Amino acid sequence: MHWAAGSGRPEREKTDLIVLGVTRRRDKPDLRPWLGLAPDLRQRLSALSSLDAFAAKTEQLHLLGGAGTRAPWILVLGLGPADELSPQSLRCALGAASQRARALGAKSCALALPWEALADLEPEAVVRCCVEGAELALFEAGACKAHTGKDRKPAPRTWKILAPAALKTAVAEGAAAGVDYAQGCLFARDLVNRPANLLGPRELAAEARAMARREGLTCTVMGEAQL
Repeated sequence: MHWAAGSGRPEREKTDLIVLGVTRRRDKPDLRPWLGLAPDLRQRLSALSSLDAFAAKTEQLHLLGGAGTRAPWILVLGLGPADELSPQSLRCALGAASQRARALGAKSCALALPWEALADLEPEAVVRCCVEGAELALFEAGACKAHTGKDRKPAPRTWKILAPAALKTAVAEGAAAGVDYAQGCLFARDLVNRPANLLGPRELAAEARAMARREGLTCTVMGEAQL
C-alpha cells in the first residue's frame, strides 16, 4: 500500500473511506477533536455516542454513511483511553481498520487522528505504528494453498494520513519507516509459513541472497564447514 501525508479536513477528502480515530475519556468517546467537523457529521457522531452504540474501546469499529463528506463511508475507529495510548494499541486499532477497509473494497483511505490526544507520543512513532498495524494485519498465511485469498477483496491501494502541516515531515518519515519494517516482517512471515519441501536450507539461502541484492546489501551464507 502507498502512504502519503495530507493536511486537509477529513470531510473534504475525496476518498473511498474516511477513518476517524476517537479516544475514550471518562468512559465516553472524546469527540472534542472533531467539534470543527461539518455540522451534519458532528451531529451523527454525537448521536452515536449518546446511544452507547460506540464506546471508543480499542479496535472498536462503527461504520457510518458518508453523507456530508466526499467519501461514501466513514469508519469510526476506537483508540481506547487517551491516557493508555501506546504503540501497540495503535497497531491493533489500525490493523482492525485496515481489515475492515479491505472488506469494504475501499481502494483509497484517509486516516484522521486526534493529534492532541497523542501529544505524549512522538508523531513519527505514531505514524510508524499505524502503518505497521495496517500493513501487517492483511498478511495471510498459507500462500501455497489454492483456496487462500480466493474470495478476498484486494487491499486498499493508498492511505493518506491527515495531520497539521507542521507534522508533514514527521508523517512522511514515520510512514516510510513503518513500510520498511512491515515489509521486512512480511518477508519473514512468508518464509516461515512455507512448507519444508519448498523451503529447505538451500532455498532459504537463495531467498536471503535475492533479498540482499534487492536491498543493496551483502550476504554471506555459511555451510557445514563454517558452522
